[in-house]
Amino acid sequence: MPLTGIANAAVDIVAADPGGFAAALVHYGQSDLTCYRAEGPQPLVARQVAAWEPPLKAIEARHGLLFRRTAGVMHVEQPDDTLERLRAVLDGLSPWQMAPLQPLVTLSGSVVLALSVLHGLLEAEAAFAAGHLDDLWQSEHWGSDALAEADRAARWQQFAAAALFLKLLD
Repeated sequence: MPLTGIANAAVDIVAADPGGFAAALVHYGQSDLTCYRAEGPQPLVARQVAAWEPPLKAIEARHGLLFRRTAGVMHVEQPDDTLERLRAVLDGLSPWQMAPLQPLVTLSGSVVLALSVLHGLLEAEAAFAAGHLDDLWQSEHWGSDALAEADRAARWQQFAAAALFLKLLD
């Protein structure tokens, strides 16, 4: 059923307004998760850098982008050129590629991680874990919460379906 929903979205929603759909995804690029690093503790910062910097650099190199990184949660403006190029990248995708990107972006908080899955730079499991790195860190240090675990499992099912949809396009 999830694959059918994505296919329906490609036909009924994305194909009807690909520019509007791409614009919504570019919005995530303005505050991409991978650009906001913790200020501490150092082991968390190191884990974020290890998980986020390689796909971020790969997407930047592949598409001629340059994202600004910051420590903390205060918004940092991304360069207009980066957002324009990101928009061009997304505009170049088919509705069949863009439709599954939406759940990948929204469930990970990152257009960078979603594009990494699209381009085969990250497997779905790695991208999902990277998108939930902070939650996983908290669980490791404070214990897991059954409701949070169930919610993450449900989000994983949606994420995995979207990644599978992309894989089936190849």
